[in-house]
Amino acid sequence: MKINGYTIIDELSQGPISTVFLGRQDALNRQVFIKRLNTQWLGENDLRERFRREALICARLNHPNIVQVIDVGTEPDNLYIISEYVNGVNLGAFLKAQPDLPIAMVLWLSREIIQGLAYAHEHGILHRDIKPENIMLSRDGGVKISDFGLARAEDLPSLTFQGEVVGTPAYMSPEQARLGTVDQRSDLFSLG
Repeated sequence: MKINGYTIIDELSQGPISTVFLGRQDALNRQVFIKRLNTQWLGENDLRERFRREALICARLNHPNIVQVIDVGTEPDNLYIISEYVNGVNLGAFLKAQPDLPIAMVLWLSREIIQGLAYAHEHGILHRDIKPENIMLSRDGGVKISDFGLARAEDLPSLTFQGEVVGTPAYMSPEQARLGTVDQRSDLFSLG
């Protein structure tokens, strides 16, 4: 299947809101991730706006520890975000395979993630869903934060409704779970 200069190669994961594919940018013949809003949600304006907002927020971030957004498509029947391909696994899968990491590796991973978070925070962006599945480990040794779908930018109006909990319960900070004020410390709590 082709989408405006990109070819979908394989489905990598499907969630309730979006599906992530391995793809190829045809003009440059390079692999990319393609994240598409699932078709049943294309008519939901609030989800369309959240999806578009994710791309806008990610496009502001250019850091070696953050997955880079390359392109976005906002057609009536197809919403997608194209991002750099990370050849590797997410931290959740890595920890299942290697549950007892040496402390030196834990410290190194933490430093890499914190550097990416600090950069996002310096640019007024809160991730709000830091968890092992949203950290990519590349085969060449890179560590990258991904999935800014719940991110909030300080200079943009919030899309979160009053009383709406966002994030993954097992990793969310107490103030996030209680619907309190969330700031950079909430992302750090989620990191552990």
